[in-house]
Amino acid sequence: MGSRIVIGLKKASRSRRRKGSENAASLSFSEACVLARKIAPRYSGRNGVDHIGIGHKRIRGIVHPVISIIFYVTSKKADHEAKELPRHLYTKSAAGKRLRIPTDVVEIGGKPKLFNLRAARKVKGFFNDVGVSALTFASTKGNFIVTNAHVVASVSNGGQSGEVDVFDPSGTTVTGLGVVRLAAPILGQASVTADVALVELTRSEAIDSWSVDTLEMKVKYVEDFKVGDSRTHYFVYQGQRCECVNPVFIPSEANARVELDGQFFHYGEFWKLTMQKGVSIEGQSGSLIFRPEVDGLVAVGIGFGGVDPAEIWAFSAKQMWNYLKIGSFAD
Repeated sequence: MGSRIVIGLKKASRSRRRKGSENAASLSFSEACVLARKIAPRYSGRNGVDHIGIGHKRIRGIVHPVISIIFYVTSKKADHEAKELPRHLYTKSAAGKRLRIPTDVVEIGGKPKLFNLRAARKVKGFFNDVGVSALTFASTKGNFIVTNAHVVASVSNGGQSGEVDVFDPSGTTVTGLGVVRLAAPILGQASVTADVALVELTRSEAIDSWSVDTLEMKVKYVEDFKVGDSRTHYFVYQGQRCECVNPVFIPSEANARVELDGQFFHYGEFWKLTMQKGVSIEGQSGSLIFRPEVDGLVAVGIGFGGVDPAEIWAFSAKQMWNYLKIGSFAD
């Protein structure tokens, strides 16, 4: 502890089972990717199709755990001159068996774009878990955001992840904008010592690297918390700057339990801070805790939970940086 990392800026109705050799079956994720790439040129622009994704079909808000091809359209209003999008697609398994794959149609309401994405903006995982982005950065390897693993890899759904939605400053959803590249495991851990995930954005539009919502200064350093640090720490939530103080370290052996999706998990190797301005509430998962210095912001923690409304709990930003090996992505 003590050293710092310097950031170098460089819905469809149920169909009847068909007779014969066709079977309704779930493809693997990699097989679905191959199919999506194959059909993309054929359906691009048809009936308002903007892009095609891979995920689980939703019917009346309920997620059905079968891999589906998702058509994201600018509007669901019928184009009577265009051919209707298929309710199923057909492909062959590795064994040569003909398979019927369900599709879904999701309206995105317009052309997807980023509004200079920054940290502290709202993100939503595939299973509707909500949090915020802790860091955003662009590099030669792509555009990325960092948030909590439990936001984008649903604990109540076996740790599964899918497409990640991002919200612009007005609260408008940009659907299916990112995919999870790495998420710390939570299920099956005797003690959770990392709750962090790296999401790669699937579009290369405007992103403000190392910037935090509403703030002019950029993140320049990454450090650990320090016991006895009397300085005020901050995080931004819904455009408001919150204050927290008095970092206290909680080791793995401390038996700290956290409730998540109706289950209890032991967390350790984290820090708890007392709220001084604002409150700790649900939805703040992933919040970047920082200190301002003359030449930029110092990232010291990534919030994951707490005690409403008095405490926010966070992992060391430096510890999470090293866990994700962000330095190798940020070159």
